[in-house]
Amino acid sequence: MISPFEIEITLIEVAEVAEAGVIGAPDELIFEKVIAFVSLHRQAVFNRELELKIRLHVSNKLSTVATPHEIICVESIPKNKSGKIMRRVLKARYLGTDAGDISTLED
Repeated sequence: MISPFEIEITLIEVAEVAEAGVIGAPDELIFEKVIAFVSLHRQAVFNRELELKIRLHVSNKLSTVATPHEIICVESIPKNKSGKIMRRVLKARYLGTDAGDISTLED
């Protein structure tokens, strides 16, 4: 088992990635797949080459099991007021469900 935090730390080691949030999403074949949300530094551009670079970095550093099934580029990663990544909000956005109480989201 690899925690989302371990994958997030590995993702931000890639020079172009400013922030990252990782969730597990249901998958019929592998039970749960890794979905990575990344926010890039201003000068960086998300393209197929960067996506491959990110996947290879995670695979080489952690494991092929930890390699994101999907990498989604976002403007910012939702965090609460104390700076903790709100993974349930990311998961709700990905699954198209209600995120519940988001009153603690950072402004």
